[in-house]
Amino acid sequence: MVKVELYHCEDFRKTLYYQFDDTIEQPRFPEDYTKVAVAEYPRTDSDDQILEKIWESTNTIDHPWFERFSGQVIGGPHRSTSVGDIVVINDEPHVCVSIGWCKLKEYAKPNRR
Repeated sequence: MVKVELYHCEDFRKTLYYQFDDTIEQPRFPEDYTKVAVAEYPRTDSDDQILEKIWESTNTIDHPWFERFSGQVIGGPHRSTSVGDIVVINDEPHVCVSIGWCKLKEYAKPNRR
């Protein structure tokens, strides 16, 4: 099994606006994040499959996600996973972006001209 950890950014404003506002700093991991859940997935699942499963299982649609999550929920209640939140798979952080996920080391503030 592969251990997976989910972190939500403590200052949700940072995750939404830092790319468009020079006065807002990009959130720092792990300093600006709180661990909200831990789960295990089969080693046969790819990182992309795990990230998709985490996304689907940590978003509230009809019922709060933290009431039906199959792993361990830490604290709560929690909001749904969103842009800027982080999933760590095998010690490799992945950040949720507007469409999909990318490795944290590849995630940076875009150049402005």
